[in-house]
Amino acid sequence: MKKTKSLVITSLLFSAMVLNPSTIQGLVVQAADGTANQKVVNNEDVKVTLKFVDAKGKVIETGSPITTYVQGTETAISKSIIKGLIDDSKNTKLTGYKLAEDKSIYSITGEKGNKVVEIELIEKETNKSIMINYINDDKNDTTELKNDTTVSVSNDSKEVMISNVQPPAGYKLSSNNGKSYTIKKDGSIDVHVVPKIDGTRTITVKYQIENSNNGEKINNYEIKDVLTEQRYMLIDQIEIPEGYELSDKLTKNLTIANGIVVVTVKPKDSSTPAKPGLTTKPTVTDKKTYKTTINFVDQTTKKKVQTSNISGKNGQVMSLIVPEGYELAKGVSKNIKIDNNKSIIEVKVAKLTAAKITAFKGLISTKNPSALYSKDGKRVANRGLAINSDWVTDKKMVLNGETYYGVSTNEFVKASNVFEFEAGNTTIKTSNGISKHLFNSNGEMVSNRALAPNTYWRTDKRTMIDGKTAYRVSTNEWVFANDLG
Repeated sequence: MKKTKSLVITSLLFSAMVLNPSTIQGLVVQAADGTANQKVVNNEDVKVTLKFVDAKGKVIETGSPITTYVQGTETAISKSIIKGLIDDSKNTKLTGYKLAEDKSIYSITGEKGNKVVEIELIEKETNKSIMINYINDDKNDTTELKNDTTVSVSNDSKEVMISNVQPPAGYKLSSNNGKSYTIKKDGSIDVHVVPKIDGTRTITVKYQIENSNNGEKINNYEIKDVLTEQRYMLIDQIEIPEGYELSDKLTKNLTIANGIVVVTVKPKDSSTPAKPGLTTKPTVTDKKTYKTTINFVDQTTKKKVQTSNISGKNGQVMSLIVPEGYELAKGVSKNIKIDNNKSIIEVKVAKLTAAKITAFKGLISTKNPSALYSKDGKRVANRGLAINSDWVTDKKMVLNGETYYGVSTNEFVKASNVFEFEAGNTTIKTSNGISKHLFNSNGEMVSNRALAPNTYWRTDKRTMIDGKTAYRVSTNEWVFANDLG
């Protein structure tokens, strides 16, 4: 038996009439599931058809008409009743609409036998706003970024494409972003940015004297026309005050922080031999600063991709900062020597190939201690995989012709350092004849060990070594399948 729903009207207030208590008590109308067509309760009830229009007055077709019954004296229907009739009808033609907010009652018009209620509908919102959380990847930039920007996407979206995201003013998207951003449970996305840097700037060099207690100070000096995007200075670019030498604690790179480089020096001790690699800068008779223009040229297209300027003293060695998306062509040095006779230098670069990442589920094991790399091919600092360790991989990446396996969200290991295998505990038996050679995962024969013929061995892995099936019988010892019975 099909269930029916009871709609009990207990109270209705209409502006054009005052209802007698007898007309508003005990009125029960029946509605079958899936429709809004109700049975006539008594002879005074009249049928009313719901007519739907959009904001421009255009009729919205519903297919099957939606109707209800009211007492003949009634001149309007409340918004809550209309909403209930629409919901009960389950009419798919109205799925993308909702009632306009400016009405609480709807007037009944027309003659008896042709009563109509006109109802304005508006389209439901189909988009949602996603909050952007900007993450500054430049640890030297202390600017606090405001997370008050949103991006609009469809209601069913689970990610935001990178092409729809704009960085804050003065910033650009960093290379740590993928092609899209996953929308988090709180309705936001994390977007990595770095300062957008153009032009040159002046850097102030400040000296501090190691273990100085007498208040002695060394005057600061400035280095002009340093690339704004340059984040550090080489020691060779710094002038060492007369009578001083560099502190042993200094590394070769000096971080630029807020336009300042701090250099620690110590009084020179003539009795102490100079430490290799940290000798003081030779006396420079030409103290003029020279500006050199670097034209980065694509070695394939022969087209210029970027122009940068570097400045320094004649003979100083400067480190190149390669344009984003490129690497130095094979054989090109990353250092440039300032030459007062050369104002323009051409440097060949090669365009980095975009990484192609595909889904791949499997197991891999390391042949060697293995470094990890990001999806941009940059080595991940202070992390790696131990030798003979097993890992689950869910993707493969091909970057600049080299294959990698993914072992975490943005960490990949080179395929040349691992091998795929199948896990499974079973027992194998060697064949008749002579002893069976063992090999490591690189295909190199183990010189001092072998398996006797007609013997049983437990194995937990199977792989391919030099195109042949092999079974593991110890940590890094394998026997080929053609030596099994």
